[in-house]
Amino acid sequence: MTKDLDRRQMLTLSAATLAAGAASVVLPGAVRSASAQSQQLVVSDFGGDWATWNKQNIDAQFTEKTKVPVLHDTGSDNAARIAKAKLGIPRSEYDLICLADSFFARAEAEGILADMNYKSPHLTNLKDVDPRFVTPHYTSFLFNGLGLGYNPKMVKKVPTSWADMWNPEYKGKIVLPAVTHSFGLHVILLSALAAGKDYKDTQAGLDNLKRLADLEPIWTVDSQANARSLFQEDAAIGWLGRAEWIQVQNWGGATKFVMPSEGGFFTSWGFGPIKNTKNADLIEDYVNITLDPKLQAANAKKLGFHPTNTRWKEFIDEETARKISWTPEEEKRFVAIDYVWLNSKRADLTEAWNRVVGR
Repeated sequence: MTKDLDRRQMLTLSAATLAAGAASVVLPGAVRSASAQSQQLVVSDFGGDWATWNKQNIDAQFTEKTKVPVLHDTGSDNAARIAKAKLGIPRSEYDLICLADSFFARAEAEGILADMNYKSPHLTNLKDVDPRFVTPHYTSFLFNGLGLGYNPKMVKKVPTSWADMWNPEYKGKIVLPAVTHSFGLHVILLSALAAGKDYKDTQAGLDNLKRLADLEPIWTVDSQANARSLFQEDAAIGWLGRAEWIQVQNWGGATKFVMPSEGGFFTSWGFGPIKNTKNADLIEDYVNITLDPKLQAANAKKLGFHPTNTRWKEFIDEETARKISWTPEEEKRFVAIDYVWLNSKRADLTEAWNRVVGR
């Protein structure tokens, strides 16, 4: 076993360990016990640094206001959390679920979500939220742009296209999300774009993915692992979110970020109410806090994600606002994915991904 392989394995394992360590694991029985108490809010959420920030900021403000504690059931696997929430619906085990927009399409198809009551007087921050992020079942509180990251110490020519990853010189030095990652299937889509096709041309994407897999990428299970692999110089080039790039800058890394010529992707996250919850008013209070421009600005400064409340710049320094902000020209280059379509293809594409990549 080579030293490089050891480092790649350690990268993936350390990411998983970090997420597990930071997560507050809640057994099903504990969830049932907690939800049986009317004065607790039970949330299905991601783990790691994400959950830590949510607990220290969103939860703390919510509990200070309502005197109601928040119980988190955490995990990085969106699909697994959706399935678990669906099993808990008859007993009202969960009140809220946090997902990426791509998986909200799946949650909607599974029928686990209740409608948001946008006439509620609790949602005082809603009026300032970018309407792109207000949907029937959830309102996103932050978003990210997904493109190409590269280490200038290891890349001779500045990349401008997704297709630049297919350079044989980068064999073993490309970092990409694995199929279990929130954006794993996006690799098929970007492979289609790199081949000069529409992102929905999944056959072209799978054919090109096979050629990419032959270059032995580093497959990661979370976005932090992508950032670390570039920062630690395990990878020369690969998938990177703008927020993760900002975090690498905060670490003192040399990694650069580019929006590929074919276009990058756009994703957001929010909290949606679970059917049969008995805590509708508390949910509205919680969601309203996630939409607080001051809190979103603090998240932007700490984790690099772009706020959805249009007043966020009132609560942040100019330098950080400049780093976080997308220009109108950059936003025009986002590829808007049809997530209802992607969800309808998810099972078949996951099977095809595993068959092509071989893991």
